[in-house]
Formats: sequence, C-alpha cells, structure tokens
Amino acid sequence: MEGERGYWQNLRTRQLTRRGLLASTAAGLAVATAACSNQSSKQASPGDSAEVASNGPQQPGGTLTTSNRDNSPTLDLHRTTSGYTKSAEGAILSRLLRYQTGLDVKVGEDHKVESDLATSWESPDATTWTVKLRPDAKFHNVAPVSGHAVEAEDIKATIVRAEDPQNPARAGLDAIEANQLQTPDKSTVVFKLKYPFADFAATMASSNYFFIHPREALAGAYDPNKQVIGSGPFTFQSWTPDVGWVLKKNPDWFEKGRPYVDELHWNVLTDTARMRAEFTAGHIDVIGASDGLPIPINDLPALKKDNPKALVVRRDPSAGSLMFVHLGDPTSAFQDIRLRRALSLAIDRDAISKAIWNNDGDPQFFVYLSLGAKALHMSDLPAETAKWYKYDPAQAKQLLQASGFADRQFKLVYFNGFLGPSYEQTGQTLANMLQQAGFKVTPFAGDYQRDYLGGGKGVRYGNYDKDWIIYTGLSGYDSADEFLFNYFSSKATAALAHLNDPDFDSMQSKARALLDENARTKAYLDIQRYLADKMYAIAGLPQGYVYVMAQPRLQNYQQSSGYGFGTETLSKVSIRQ
Repeated sequence: MEGERGYWQNLRTRQLTRRGLLASTAAGLAVATAACSNQSSKQASPGDSAEVASNGPQQPGGTLTTSNRDNSPTLDLHRTTSGYTKSAEGAILSRLLRYQTGLDVKVGEDHKVESDLATSWESPDATTWTVKLRPDAKFHNVAPVSGHAVEAEDIKATIVRAEDPQNPARAGLDAIEANQLQTPDKSTVVFKLKYPFADFAATMASSNYFFIHPREALAGAYDPNKQVIGSGPFTFQSWTPDVGWVLKKNPDWFEKGRPYVDELHWNVLTDTARMRAEFTAGHIDVIGASDGLPIPINDLPALKKDNPKALVVRRDPSAGSLMFVHLGDPTSAFQDIRLRRALSLAIDRDAISKAIWNNDGDPQFFVYLSLGAKALHMSDLPAETAKWYKYDPAQAKQLLQASGFADRQFKLVYFNGFLGPSYEQTGQTLANMLQQAGFKVTPFAGDYQRDYLGGGKGVRYGNYDKDWIIYTGLSGYDSADEFLFNYFSSKATAALAHLNDPDFDSMQSKARALLDENARTKAYLDIQRYLADKMYAIAGLPQGYVYVMAQPRLQNYQQSSGYGFGTETLSKVSIRQ
C-alpha cells in the first residue's frame, strides 16, 4: 500500500480510450487492458530488495512451506468468503487473468493484469467482452475430470455455479448476465455485461470471484467441499484441520518448467511466537505473506538478527481495517451522523500508530493503500471532512450528548484468530478510547470461525445487532471497485454497513463506465471522499506496512499481495539444493 505521496516513485498511469481498450501483451497477444492501471509503488530499499532471491540458475525439486492463520471453514470457494480457503486454492485453481509480479516489489503493487487461461480479452465498448482461451490448458488428471482441456463450457459452468444464491460472494459478479454468456466455440467466451464496465479485466483477474472450476463441479460429479480440482500449478493432495494443506507439482501445467518445487505445504499457524520460532529453525520458508500471520513490527528487529541472511520485503499495507456500524436498520442509533462522527473524534490515531505500528504505517480508508492511485489518503480529504478525523474527545462527548445516545449501551466487537496480535491490541485500544470519550461500550472478542464466519451466517455477512460496532479487517480484494461494491453497494450480498444510498450506487455505476483511466481513478477517489464525509464506516485507522521474510535458499521470490499468491509468487520460486 501507499505511504504518503512522496513515497511513491515513478508515477505511471495509462489512459484508456475506446480505441485503447485493445492493447497487446508482451507476448504479442491482443488484449484489453481495460482494468487496472495503477501508479507504481516504491523501490525496495537497500537490504530489502528481492534481487538476492534471483542469484543462480533455478533448480527443480524440494518442498516449500508457508502458513495460514486458521482452518479453512469449507473447501468450496462458492460457499465461503474465507481468505484461508482462497489463499491455498489460489495455487490450485486458475483464473482467466492474473496479476504481474517481479523482483521489484512495485511490479506486484502496480496490479497490472496478464494472461492466465485467457490469451486475449477484447471489448469495443466495455460492455461486450470476447475472451479467447489458451489451447494448452488442462484440468488436473484426477477423476472425474481426468485432465480434460479447459474449455468455454467450463468458464460458463463456473459463472452459473458462482451466481448460485448459496454463494455469499455472488454479488461480485453482478455485471455478468449468466444467461447472456455465449460460448460460440470451445476456445471462445463472450460476456455481455449488464452495464459498461471498463475495469472488467480486473474482475477476470479477481482472486475472489474468478477461480475457474471444471464443469463437473456444476454437474455434481464431485463434491468441491471435499475435493479441489483446478488447472493451476499445484494439485490438491490433502487438507487436515489444524494441520494444513499438502499440494504437489502439476506436471501438466501450461507454464512449462514450472512450478519448480515438488510440494507445497500450507501449514496452519495461529501463534506469532511459534511462527517466528519455526521460521528461525528453517521449518517455514515464507512468513508474513499472503494469508499468513503478519510479522509484528516490534518482532522484526529480532527476526532480522536471528535470520541475517533472510530476504526482507517491505510493501505497502494490504490488510486495512474499519469500524462498521449498522445503517440498514432505521431504528439504529448510528443513523445519526453525529454519533458516527463522535466515534471518529474519540480515536487518537497518532497514539495507535505509535503504540501498535511504531509509527511505521499510514491511515487506511476504504481501499488498500497497496492499490496505488485509486486508494484514498488522509491528505486527499477536503478540510471540512478531514476535521472529523482528528482526535478531539471533548467534541466527541458533545456530539454524543447531542445525539441523545449517551446512555445507550454499545458493544465493540473484534475477533480472535483473525489478523494477529496487532489487530487484537487495536480492538482493545479502540474500546478504551471510546470509553474515555463517554461511550458506554463493552469490548467483546469474538471467535473468527464461530462468530465472524459462522458458516455463512456470521458477522462478516452482515448479521449483527444494531448496537454493535464491528472492528474488522478488510477482505483481500484486488481492485478499488471490488472494495467499494462489496462493502457499500446496495446490491452487495455481504455488505457489513447495510448501506442503501442511491447516490453512492449511482457514483459507482458512472465510475465503472468511464473508459479513460485518469477519469476513472478520479471518480473512485471522489466516491471514497463521499464515504469519508458521510462517515458510513469509521475509517482512517493506522495500518502498518507489511514485512515479508523468506529463507535465503529461495530463488526468484516475487511478491504478490492477493489470494493469487500461490500462482503469482510460489509457482516462480525455486529452492537451492
């Protein structure tokens, strides 16, 4: 994520005109780069550069080990929003497009799309998109799929299954008319969208919506909750609760020669002290990446000392958090903007930054700072809005009294086993700050699996009391549009805010239709300024920069920040034998 404006180097933007919807990849393939052009991120600092990971020729073989923070509640991606499931299966399943990575961390943060299953993607008007599939892609050679080619019918079957009401993330595919999806031949898919969507390439690269399943999943020929079959670099071998995943190299992957490692182990680790000890002992190859436990900033000096030869990658924040309140119930106290503003004024953001992040972070709003130009910064707010994000407990008390809810009992809810100690410490700190400002608030540490996910019925899906304040991390979406839609659109199926604001919906629809990249970037920033002014969620909370550490035996480590980490990063890594 982005620090302050000066922290970004070599700003690069691309304009998208109607003619510019058609461009070519480095391989000379005609593609539509309509989606996500973002400004460049920082250069890796000396000693933190990924260059050390590229020395020498890459050798095949070996086992690479990384970690998840918790168990996957289900293996079926169309029945959960769990990042634990998506991160591991991102190494098994392919998408139509994916995101570029490079030895320079800024390449991954630019979020530029490249080919995965698609060789070309074209649109004359951002409404009709024609996608050509690569001829050499095959599903894994296991029953009942038995290694058949990835064809247009598989793409269609995936979309139909993903739009099933049982999929809590189905609204993310709102632009697609499933019954209008055409498959004129085995290698061609034509999407006819409900509305112009210039960033649709980002949707096709999404590690939240667009993992492609074989058609047999829709037909019920196997159970995706027990078996994972894809066309990606690794094949599913096993998943054991409280232990983790075992994946093996797919010898038939279309990226010839890759992946380099024979096995990939994705272990369940819930404790930072154990994570640190396992890494120092050489039992884990990568920590702090993808959906693993973040490295606490205060642990970093000791980890560097204990692992002086390890690769350290510093990247912009990609795990922001917000305080959500219930805006869907007309009797909710939080319908009163004075109460929402009082919450914001009660928060000493500078104190949190110092105590939790050692001043090594930045205020986070509604879009991960790592998405670059489309992410809002505190400095982007007009003065009339910015004043509500300053620490002023006296004014917070005045607004609380004026709202008439000074005697209302509230509950501030956060979740154990979610984002690690820094998140839990921040939750406790926020409760204390609200109490100091006069709120009658009780902190409650819920359980991630039981209370947050709740088998599709938990807080994450908008099921919470109108007097609760939900402090939660943001899901790992891949574009500004995904963040804004999923948390604030009236059409979203798991929107924590329960917002129904026609003005917001209209602003997003207009932004989606803009073909010019610069105009679209401005529109998404304007939407976030609108959300910040309305205080539809309490944002601007400090979020620390992300530190990733990798063992020196790894070569060609290229950091990806989304759930596509298994393909975009780990398939490129080799181990010095």
